Amino acid sequence: MYALDVKSTTMINRYIRLIQHALSINVTGYTEQHHIVPKSMGGSNDQSNMVHLTPRLHYIAHYILWKAYRNRKMSYAFHVMIHGDPYSKRYKRITSKAYDTLMKECKEHIRGENHPAYGIKRTEESKINQRNAVKGKKWTDDRKKKLSESLKTFYKNNGTRSLSNETKKRISDANKGRSKPFSEEHKAALHVHALNSKQLTCPHCNKVGQFSNMKRWHMDNCKSIPEAAEKDSE
Repeated sequence: MYALDVKSTTMINRYIRLIQHALSINVTGYTEQHHIVPKSMGGSNDQSNMVHLTPRLHYIAHYILWKAYRNRKMSYAFHVMIHGDPYSKRYKRITSKAYDTLMKECKEHIRGENHPAYGIKRTEESKINQRNAVKGKKWTDDRKKKLSESLKTFYKNNGTRSLSNETKKRISDANKGRSKPFSEEHKAALHVHALNSKQLTCPHCNKVGQFSNMKRWHMDNCKSIPEAAEKDSE
């Protein structure tokens, strides 16, 4: 077995006993693979560093490692153990005190200089490359189907029911007539806000307007662009 950097003798001894127990028994049924020495601590994917654990023992193993080392990687490993699988409820049991401590540590580990992206500024070239990577991409029918099936599974496993037509009608009837027309004062405030917001000038038709509207209807989408005009005439 790999040597561990012991920081909490009691917890590490518990962890060692748990692993020895798992290696000494023939676990049947559903199991999960666990790195005896976590990869973040130098462990490998070799079979000698792997052990099959029941979901309960897997949970306990990560809980002990978090209690023993209390560092960023162990905190997040245990955090993922609890929240990483939205379709499963098997890892939801944790005391309120332990959860409170875990969440505070996770937040502290990414605060200020501890954050992996601290001090790193993205270049304009990087931003442009990211925009171009997703620009014009559309979801395929296969991807839409997979998302639909995934959401159905999630709602089914979490006991969420879809609203019946009768319930939808009751909600609709309850909300009818609630919306009120804007007052003159409200309209004036919106007008002032629009005037004070960031303005853009379209290079194709020279129209000036709010940033969001101009990005949507003008700029690259302006109808004054020859290509767009030809498309509209067809």
